[in-house]
Amino acid sequence: SSLASADETLWHRPNSLFRGGMTWRLPTDPFWGEEGRDRWCDLESLGKDCPPIRLVSGWWDIFLRQTLDDFASIVRARGASTGVRLVVYAGGHFGVAGSRGKDIADGVFAWYDEHILQLNGDGSDDPATSSTVCLEVFGSSPSEFLEF
Repeated sequence: SSLASADETLWHRPNSLFRGGMTWRLPTDPFWGEEGRDRWCDLESLGKDCPPIRLVSGWWDIFLRQTLDDFASIVRARGASTGVRLVVYAGGHFGVAGSRGKDIADGVFAWYDEHILQLNGDGSDDPATSSTVCLEVFGSSPSEFLEF
């Protein structure tokens, strides 16, 4: 499936963490080790070596709290809000993925171009790809974002 090979699209090579997460679904599976899934997710312990990360969620996302916690952990780890971006869209987990999938994918690719491939941006002032924190405002048409 296209999701199974998304790592090759993003990084131009297979990624063992991505593939392991796709294959080993239970927290008790051998891939995760004795520490469980948190073994791969202790962002704060990385300190200044924490890589640039772009987090995406929705106001009613079942993982919103964890996403906010991850954002705070990354800021603490890096000692600043550089190299981290939080985008919160209107909607729930699957609703956001369904209604904003192209925006999310475009933002992820722009993030990788900027931080991983270190390419210059296209000059876009799209808040979902240029602000540290970007929150979608409800009831606005077209969509409006608060930028921080």
